[in-house]
Amino acid sequence: MTDRFTQFILQHADEDPARLLLARQRWPDIDMDLAVRTIRARSRIRKKLPSWWEATGTVYPTDLCTQQCSSEDTARYKAGTAGRIVSADRKAPDLLADLTGGLGVDSAAFARVFRQVRYNERDPLLARWAPRNFEALGLHNISCHCEEVRPDNAAALAAGADLVFLDPSRRDTAGRKVFLLEDCTPDILSLQDILLGACRHLLVKLSPMADITRLCKQLHGVRTIHIVAWNGECKELLFHLERDFAGEAEIIACEEGTCLHFSLSEARSATPVFLDHPSGLENARGQCLFEPGKSLTKAGVFNTLCQRLGLVKLGRDTHLYLSPDGAAAVRPFGKCFEILDVLPMGNRACREMGKRYPAAEVSARGLPLDSEALRKKIGCTSAEDIHIFGAAVATYAGEGRYLLACKRI
Repeated sequence: MTDRFTQFILQHADEDPARLLLARQRWPDIDMDLAVRTIRARSRIRKKLPSWWEATGTVYPTDLCTQQCSSEDTARYKAGTAGRIVSADRKAPDLLADLTGGLGVDSAAFARVFRQVRYNERDPLLARWAPRNFEALGLHNISCHCEEVRPDNAAALAAGADLVFLDPSRRDTAGRKVFLLEDCTPDILSLQDILLGACRHLLVKLSPMADITRLCKQLHGVRTIHIVAWNGECKELLFHLERDFAGEAEIIACEEGTCLHFSLSEARSATPVFLDHPSGLENARGQCLFEPGKSLTKAGVFNTLCQRLGLVKLGRDTHLYLSPDGAAAVRPFGKCFEILDVLPMGNRACREMGKRYPAAEVSARGLPLDSEALRKKIGCTSAEDIHIFGAAVATYAGEGRYLLACKRI
């Protein structure tokens, strides 16, 4: 493909793709279907894939490829993780085999850490354009292959690699999303022993909706479980499998690149820390209220946070905490609020909160009503500056329900 195609993409970037398709006869030398898909993709990826957007020679052969690919932030996290795994063996990161390459965002990130990357993708269309995209990105250490990963060829595809990366497709043949490991393609359950026989380390990206306990029972040699959250969303689970590893798995909860490490036994055995008396909450104005981020929520380490970060838990199931040391220690791991008002919950308190804060976000935690019902009870409209929590609160002296008006720090 010549520079004429790239020039066309840039010249028509702001035009209606449907009009371009209708007028395709004006540009007989342009693959208009590919051009339109590329124009649509470039309009979506500026924040998600900034370096790909800047590399004007990149091509996007399907609409789905940019929706399913990693962001550059999470791709860099995976690349750094893969490099550290190999470096722990006292080896320089040499060869990584990405057996489910897709658009190539992860492979591109791996290529900046490893000396060589073996990109493999079963979709011929994506595999066809991958070399052009890597060249446009200035990456010349990626070899491209197009094979479906099966038990009879998996060992050959993994041969010589320091680490194998797999991101099984989470869509069935009808295009519907699936979440169970056994429904993904390729079937990692039938491949894991073969791949671990050919390569010591296997890094598998899985759905953030998947059940971690179930996955630990299905996968062999689970050494670490990375729960990766970015921009307020749990984006992916990364399971590091190591040949012959039989120890306890470690959970690494990552919020925007900042991580906390937990052992599974620590998470199971931790006990919460509560307030001594409800008056401790009633006098909490000006203190920091902490709401854990998505990776910590997915990890389920709610009691462990008390010991690890010095927090006091408001209730057994509210998952809100007081931070006696302020926001600095916990800010990287979730949302921090300054407590403005605390009232014991009741009809009169709800009316009073509505008068004081007529515009606020509202969340119900551990209550017999949902957030929308509580918002109507308070009578406030939606706004981002103030957040009112209705929470079931547990103390060593008893339990109660409270309204907390807070301002985001």
